[in-house]
Amino acid sequence: MSSRNEYLTAEERTHALSLSRGLANAVMAYRSGERGADGLRGAVLEALEAADGVDVEYVEVVSRDDLEPVSQADADTVVAVAASVGGARLIDNVRLSSPDPGLAALL
Repeated sequence: MSSRNEYLTAEERTHALSLSRGLANAVMAYRSGERGADGLRGAVLEALEAADGVDVEYVEVVSRDDLEPVSQADADTVVAVAASVGGARLIDNVRLSSPDPGLAALL
């Protein structure tokens, strides 16, 4: 468990899972053919906005090489998210072509 999660209540931890769900949504959308940054960002925001108590700071679709925003995704594109839940600022990211095994469980 991340040290930031120690600051969250059990209910807030449940809400914080929306970050992982959102990133999983982006991977699924990519696998289904979505390449537009707006569509991928929307897939993440759908999960974040469905969770109570999640204050979204950013959802970015960026190049893995230089972290610059992209308009069209490819296999090396990274989707990054930051949000506050309770008193903790949480950050996470996923490379669209190779999600973390833990995230892959949500797919």
